[in-house]
Amino acid sequence: MAIYTAYMPPSGDATKLRLISDKASLLALVAPALFLLWHRLWFALLMYAMVIAALALFGRIAGETTAGFLSVLPGFFLFLQGRELVMQRHERAGWREVGVVSAASAREAEIRYFKDARVDIDELTKTLAASPAASPAARAASGDAPATAPRPRGTRGSLGLFAE
Repeated sequence: MAIYTAYMPPSGDATKLRLISDKASLLALVAPALFLLWHRLWFALLMYAMVIAALALFGRIAGETTAGFLSVLPGFFLFLQGRELVMQRHERAGWREVGVVSAASAREAEIRYFKDARVDIDELTKTLAASPAASPAARAASGDAPATAPRPRGTRGSLGLFAE
């Protein structure tokens, strides 16, 4: 079972909810630069390139074996912490963390999140039926959907010692 963190976009549109798993990323271990590009982590990519360049210069002094071993470390760091960087990017962009779900797959996590969240089925149906180009404010003005996302009720099956 993986732990998924649910992020709501700044617009509050519940249909664009993102679930980010807390598991390690194999792509970050095998191809760290590709992982950073895929998730649009530009500053982290710049820092990764600088570290690799420094390790290449260090390799000329210390030897190829030592530099080869050390060049794996940034990828290993991203293997373990890459998802945390993705979560931080969402938070900086204004996305709100709205829940934590434990599930075997992303689909199951989505089902569990919406099962525990207080969602009016009629409101959600109208939101899904509305055109994707319409903003939440425009839909609220026309009376089709609320301007804000539905709020989760009470506990959402949170994990850990400090349940909200």
